[in-house]
Amino acid sequence: MFLKSTRRIALLSILLAVTVLAGCSGQDKKLLADPRVGDLYAAEITQFSAVADDEGNTVEDGYGLLKVTGVSEQEIKVVTTAWYQDTKRGLLKELRKSPASQQWDLTDVITVKRAELAGLRDEGQIISVRRVDTGN
Repeated sequence: MFLKSTRRIALLSILLAVTVLAGCSGQDKKLLADPRVGDLYAAEITQFSAVADDEGNTVEDGYGLLKVTGVSEQEIKVVTTAWYQDTKRGLLKELRKSPASQQWDLTDVITVKRAELAGLRDEGQIISVRRVDTGN
């Protein structure tokens, strides 16, 4: 009897986690469909820009934040954080921090087609999205 209860609890926990993640994905897609200046994307930044380590070696898999700096009908402009990390671990924590606390690489403005944003999320290149209230 105890084993069946434990399995049910485990199954319910898994279903809850999947539901929460699906909800986040749905919210992300809504935000990506209507990008705004100031939006933040937790992303695999090596898919958007070249990244080098402290020795100047090219990094294959690096994660960081993207910040939307411009939006037009066809495309958006983003900049990356001036840092990267090797894994996704901790990336969502960074996403929750104030954008003012981040160092942004303003010298490398990246253009992304708006029509590609949802696909980048589906492919896992954009991991999560946060809309920052800019007070406008």
